[in-house]
Amino acid sequence: VPEISLTHQTVARLVGRFGPTVAVLHSELSARERWEEWRRLRRGDARIALGARSAVLAPLDDLRIVVVDEEHDAAYKQEDGVRYHGRDVAIMRARHAGCPVLLGSATPSIESWHNASTGRYQRLLLPERVTASPLPVVEVVDLRGRDIFATGGLSDHLQELLVKNHAESGQALLFLNRRGYAGQLQCYECGEVEECGHCSVGMTLHRNDGQLRCHHCDRSRRIPDRCSNCGKDGLTSQGLGTQRLEDTLRSLLPDARVERLDRDTVRKKGRSRDVLGEWRRGAIDVLIGTQMITKGHDVAGVTLVGVVHADLGLGVPDFRSAERTFQVLTQVAGRAGRGERRGRVLLQTYRPDHFAVRAAARHDYEAFAREELAAREELNYPPYSRMVLLRIEGTGKASAEALAAAAGRSLRELSRKTEGLVVRGPAPSPIERIKSRHRYQIQIRSRDGRLARHAAARARAAFRERARAENIRLLVDVDPIEML
Repeated sequence: VPEISLTHQTVARLVGRFGPTVAVLHSELSARERWEEWRRLRRGDARIALGARSAVLAPLDDLRIVVVDEEHDAAYKQEDGVRYHGRDVAIMRARHAGCPVLLGSATPSIESWHNASTGRYQRLLLPERVTASPLPVVEVVDLRGRDIFATGGLSDHLQELLVKNHAESGQALLFLNRRGYAGQLQCYECGEVEECGHCSVGMTLHRNDGQLRCHHCDRSRRIPDRCSNCGKDGLTSQGLGTQRLEDTLRSLLPDARVERLDRDTVRKKGRSRDVLGEWRRGAIDVLIGTQMITKGHDVAGVTLVGVVHADLGLGVPDFRSAERTFQVLTQVAGRAGRGERRGRVLLQTYRPDHFAVRAAARHDYEAFAREELAAREELNYPPYSRMVLLRIEGTGKASAEALAAAAGRSLRELSRKTEGLVVRGPAPSPIERIKSRHRYQIQIRSRDGRLARHAAARARAAFRERARAENIRLLVDVDPIEML
């Protein structure tokens, strides 16, 4: 499974069916606990390994089946160290073992859907829910012309439905993929945003903790009284996060049991398991959360789902932004109406006409896939090509930029001699600086994945010594998932 939060209910199901032969592997366990589970698998005392990404490497000798749940999830990609994709490793491991691999998802990755459409994978369809309950009714609330951030994030219609749903003893789920209280702190006198000194991003306001925090390097500092640029008392919060949404809900429904689940609340070991357990037992009326609450959770009492800002991810400079938006909207909508009462979903959006939002509102994956694949084919993006990113990161901006330019020239020269090899860049990464390292990237594409990989490896080998001498990292990311 892609995330630790999804292991808890899956453990209960598998242990209930197979007993102590199930071993669990994930990072919330202590080193001693992980080692003991590993030894149980190695000795053969446990025959089923369940866990997050690294569980695909479990020491099972007589492997007969590999199941990858929510195969589309970006959390399967390891973004530092060895950059492997858990799903792809699972496919290769199953191939070597001569056993089937089952990729499960209500919103398959475009690459997997394309592989199934072209006959590379066998496609098995489940057109209806496992239970008899119908899919929820989805409404789209057009936010154009309204400033919902000034009113705490909830439109009048969503407020009415929340009050009614609570009165009828239904559980509600509110999704906002931004933690903290507000997106940034800005001075209305000079216009400057309070930024992280080590990353080229604004710091997120965490008012509950009295801090500004960078969500990239995790540095924090006390909320200032005055603007650090002009010194005036003109600081005001901009945007909306889960902390502020929680305050809004507690004011709207003062007698409701409201909980929040995001990376800030689950820092304490076992917290996510406890909250989700209460959620399933019906001890929580409204659960507010980020992406970790959108998939896999089967709670019969949830009759209302509200997506506070449905198009938040569409502005991300990544060719997968529409795909991710459709997936997360469809997944979170699927949490509603899994019991006896039919569910209802409200999507609040400033872009109601975007094809990803329209398709999600109709539960129509195939319509989304057709439009997305047509755009990918026109631009020769995956799955119609294989992509490799050569990332250049250094503490010195001038030296990193110069090395990126030299590597770019070398790769473009190679592309002129190699048919089918496309090189784009170098260009600054969308987030130009993280942890005081200036970042550049070169995009290498080809319909033949070997050409792209060999080109990246050749460039890395050619500039490795220069990079080492200038304290620059040269990183090769094959089939990148994160473009930022």
